[in-house]
Amino acid sequence: MKMFNSSPSFLPPAPGSRDATATASAERHTEGNESPRLLVIGDLPRLMDLLRRAGWATDRTGRAVDGAADGPTGRALATHASYDLIILDALCPDLDAPALCGWMRADGVTIPILMLGGRATEDIVAGFDAGADAYVSEPVGHEELRVRVAALLRRRGPGLSMHVRDLTVDLRRREARRAGHTLALTDAEYATLAYLACHSGRVVTRAQFATRLGDAGTVGPTMVDRVVARVRDLVDCVGPDPLIAVVGDGLYTIASP
Repeated sequence: MKMFNSSPSFLPPAPGSRDATATASAERHTEGNESPRLLVIGDLPRLMDLLRRAGWATDRTGRAVDGAADGPTGRALATHASYDLIILDALCPDLDAPALCGWMRADGVTIPILMLGGRATEDIVAGFDAGADAYVSEPVGHEELRVRVAALLRRRGPGLSMHVRDLTVDLRRREARRAGHTLALTDAEYATLAYLACHSGRVVTRAQFATRLGDAGTVGPTMVDRVVARVRDLVDCVGPDPLIAVVGDGLYTIASP
């Protein structure tokens, strides 16, 4: 599969181009449009047709879909604009979808990612290992896609918030609240909690946290354990029941929504 530079520069697209239109609409969403917005990366004609048949027709529903045909553009949009869901095409021959997914997670992108790919077990495992929240094997019908998209959007909640029972993680304000209390979180603690909330109901490993927290300077296993323990104390001390659990050596999970 075609690889791309792992650290691409993002230049403004030419006025009037399809990428310029996508960037402009993404910026409008960032400025306050709360309608659900999707970013699709891959074979755009096929993906857009599938989404249209699944009910994501922007002229009728108010739902918007931006598209990127290549990895650098998709990565730049994911990290510079606000979306509610990313759909990643693992069957596109010009795209290394697992690598792109991993790079976006390393960039700090906590948006739910739905990967569309093959049926081989190794493809599915690669998708989840890279950080995908859901994986759908192709061919996929538009009704199944509609249900999967709706489920991921429900998990994320309205606007740019994620909800795990009575815990709310606000991605726009970069803050978290539980039981009426705003949690006093450092940057590393917020990043840890947001990553857990994005993967609610799933086990997250110490190694995944080390990668996710690299920019905050917490990459060693001991420091990861300390940050997670601190987040666990802050979240669980203000709520009626524990949400975060240690399920093994360096293995953590947060409750399902």
